[in-house]
Amino acid sequence: MISAREADKNRSVREAIGLYEMLVAASEASLTEILNLIVLYFNCMDLGYASAYSVGKEVEATASSRALELISIAEQLFGSNDEFLYWKSMIPFYGWGEPVPEWCLEGNSNIPYLYLAREDPTATNIQHVRDLAVDILGIDESERKRYIEGKIEQVLYPIS
Repeated sequence: MISAREADKNRSVREAIGLYEMLVAASEASLTEILNLIVLYFNCMDLGYASAYSVGKEVEATASSRALELISIAEQLFGSNDEFLYWKSMIPFYGWGEPVPEWCLEGNSNIPYLYLAREDPTATNIQHVRDLAVDILGIDESERKRYIEGKIEQVLYPIS
């Protein structure tokens, strides 16, 4: 049987979601696996992405609410994390156009700087994105990694 991470790596989105959800239901999902699943649901909020990967109407209809539920589950299991804060803000921002609240970062993830450096490209914010580019080298191939790499590229090499 293929693993959730392998399905994610291979862009078998619907299969990866199902396999990650099985891990969550069995209380066997790691922090990385929950984050990977959150990003898959986040991407499924985009109808073009959801259509391209044939995720199905049920996933499309519940993607944002399930991603937010998973953030709550992850916070209960793993405590606070700046990456949770990022996703908790980005889902309503991209999904419904809600403003991004002020963040009080703990310094345990550079992910929020994907947003902060675009909004305020200070040398410090850009350096955090550069640090993130190094941090993700060790992450397994997944939609999460591809998302992060794409955002890093947008910040470090913007098209004028």
